[in-house]
Amino acid sequence: MLKKKKKKKKIEKKKKIEKKKKKKEKKKKRRIEKKEKIEEKEKKERKCQNEEDEEDLDEIIAPSQS
Repeated sequence: MLKKKKKKKKIEKKKKIEKKKKKKEKKKKRRIEKKEKIEEKEKKERKCQNEEDEEDLDEIIAPSQS
């Protein structure tokens, strides 16, 4: 009887630890995905900003050549 209870507790503890690990992994994965998404968004913004800067430079150079 006592051995069965100990064994059951041990199994429950293992399950609990596994559950925690899975939750931690899921959280880590989500955090990484969020970080990548933010980086991608910033990259797009920088690309757009660079294109706008180039257009501004073209406008500045063109009138001075005329």
